[in-house]
Amino acid sequence: MSKWLVLFLSLMIIVGSVFSFTHMGAMDEAFACNWGSPGGGDFGPRARYQPTPSRSGEGVTQNQAYDILSDHISRLNPNLKVGKGIDAGTHYEFEVLVNGKNVDRLAVDKSTGLIRPVN
Repeated sequence: MSKWLVLFLSLMIIVGSVFSFTHMGAMDEAFACNWGSPGGGDFGPRARYQPTPSRSGEGVTQNQAYDILSDHISRLNPNLKVGKGIDAGTHYEFEVLVNGKNVDRLAVDKSTGLIRPVN
């Protein structure tokens, strides 16, 4: 065999093995455990927030953002609390407190309600 045929067959074996390790099931199976769904279902910070502001055409108010963030961090650690928040243009920034001390700042996007760290 020529070296090109050997190279081609080796490449096909590698590609075939990569595809065998990926999820190739139906969409019903993929969403059974929220695999591949936006936000990760119950594992995402916005899992129980309805309606989704981006779909309804409305933005998130500062009180709604506070509730979204408070619910999210209380599930992560009950010792975490949400501090004061400020309007930062496209998002709201909130302090994250432990025993009254500021340990982090998180942002809640006004249009989607998604949580991200403030850098």
